[in-house]
Amino acid sequence: MDFHVRKRWTILGTALVLVAACLLLAKCFYSSEDVAYQEVLARANPSQALDHDQTYRAKQLRKGVQKNIWYNKGNRRLEFFLTSVDAEMVFEKQGDRQEVVEHMADVQCYFQEELYYQLPDGRKVVQQNDGGFYLQGKRWSEEELGTLKPMQTIRYIEADVAQYHYSTETLVANHINMSLYNALGHQLFPLQERVETVMDGNADWVKVSLVNKELQFKSKKFRGRVL
Repeated sequence: MDFHVRKRWTILGTALVLVAACLLLAKCFYSSEDVAYQEVLARANPSQALDHDQTYRAKQLRKGVQKNIWYNKGNRRLEFFLTSVDAEMVFEKQGDRQEVVEHMADVQCYFQEELYYQLPDGRKVVQQNDGGFYLQGKRWSEEELGTLKPMQTIRYIEADVAQYHYSTETLVANHINMSLYNALGHQLFPLQERVETVMDGNADWVKVSLVNKELQFKSKKFRGRVL
């Protein structure tokens, strides 16, 4: 086979593998429904991008997107739930660089900040990094906790638009509203009714990243009030 023909087939095969791998990675983060990833792969049309330095893109429109992600805080296992009314997933490749970014509209995010049990007098028996529940240095047994009310503190964020970068597992949003509130139970989803709002405010920018299975949260110019 001619050298140039072999080269073209090699580049085409590599492009197909890269597109499929990135789209498979994206699929892992969906918990509510399957996406027509094969359609995205077909739209990428790698045969038109045999030049190593040429850019090509694939897009997939989405509605009712939901992501449910577990993360660690010490030995605690907490939950992050994200919804978006509309979204467009974009795959882009240029040379050795490829990226999958989801552009979302009407976004709502829920993060479990803290799990605890509430005593009748209002005091909290709070889960610590070792996974146990403590009050004033004393670890409470399962039998003792069984008589108490399970509660959770949730951070809520809403934004008109946001971007989720699959390669870095990062959510970025501008001009967001944020609140911190307490709710019943230790399960984030299905979402529980607010019992008490602790704080609310807004920020110019937020960035939420999953690093080594731990959630990192950053914001710029946060303006809020404690209630």
